[in-house]
Amino acid sequence: MGNMTDTMTGQEWCDAYGVTFDWTADGYQRDERDGWEYHAYTITLRKPLDDQPALHHGVDFAWRQGLGIDDDPTADRVLWAVGQDVAYGALDWDDFAREFGYDEHDAKLSEYRSWEACRELHAKIYDFCASQEMFEWFCELREDGDES
Repeated sequence: MGNMTDTMTGQEWCDAYGVTFDWTADGYQRDERDGWEYHAYTITLRKPLDDQPALHHGVDFAWRQGLGIDDDPTADRVLWAVGQDVAYGALDWDDFAREFGYDEHDAKLSEYRSWEACRELHAKIYDFCASQEMFEWFCELREDGDES
């Protein structure tokens, strides 16, 4: 990624680009397909427009946490994981399938839907970011506590 020699946590990325991180709890949910129980959230990222600082540009996306996680969502915990999905969203279907060990010609519909969700998230975050550099940093966020 060019001259990037280090990575940032989610909160460091927010601070560097003037992004606010917020969330709304959408309640307890249970996945009908596999029975997974989780807390659902809507994550909201906002930043001032460069040419009109009083106005804000934003993006919302879904986030789920298993019932074993009692803490509220944080930029550090959420954004590095979302960054991974966003990076996978840049792959075409064949590359995505190979990356996860799927047969690209005989994959389950749910596997294909996972790729579609990553591509949609990739587009949302790309559109939100004010520059290519901001987007690239997002895709390289490190997990909080990972000092590599």
